[in-house]
This record gives sequence, structure tokens and C-alpha cells, in this order.
Amino acid sequence: MLEKLALTDCFGLFTDLYTPKILLDVNDCRVLLVKICGDNIPWHSHDDDEVFWVISGNITIWTREESVKLGPGELFKVPKGIEHRVTSGVLSEIALIESNTFKHTGVSESDITKHRFDYLLNS
Repeated sequence: MLEKLALTDCFGLFTDLYTPKILLDVNDCRVLLVKICGDNIPWHSHDDDEVFWVISGNITIWTREESVKLGPGELFKVPKGIEHRVTSGVLSEIALIESNTFKHTGVSESDITKHRFDYLLNS
């Protein structure tokens, strides 16, 4: 059966920070949801592109050369290989679009690094 989803409702299904949840798989990609607040995400890069889509709150995506501020409804693609980190002064809810082989914090290990992701809904 086909089912529609409301992102705002899906964010209500979890409370933990910096722990992406798989919302759904689409071909070779995933849509993940994550909540962040603060500056706990380390500098890192990936072998794949990463898309950040802010649903609520606001974030700053930092690269070594520039920073980009995003608010609700705005999205930004960090190209593969670009070292970056993300910060937020308020609780922010973000949808991520990534490959299904994506490594959470690239080759950087930190206390927030996850090596496996849980599905938010029954897949």
C-alpha cells in the first residue's frame, strides 16, 4: 500500500541528537532525518555528495573556505571530498539525502560517529 509521510510528524518519533534515522531508501540513496543543536559535529569529508535540507531551526555549514547559513525550507549540497562541519545554535531538524553506503562522519571518528543507522519506520 502506498503511504504519504509528513516530515514534521516523523521528527516527533525520536528525540536523540546527532543520530540520523533512515526515513526511506530510494534506489541507491537514503533520506535520513537528524536533530542537531550545538557544535558537536567534527570536521570531516565524504566520498559522496551530501544534501542538507533544513526542516526547522537553522544551521551553518562550514567549509575551510566559506560558511553557508540555512533556515527552514532551504537546502545545500556539500560536494564529495569537501571538508565540512555543521553547527546550530538552536534545536534544528534536518533531512539528509545521501548514498546508501554513506559514512556518517567520513573517516573522522568522534563521540557522535554512528556506524549503522536505524530505520525510523518499518521498511
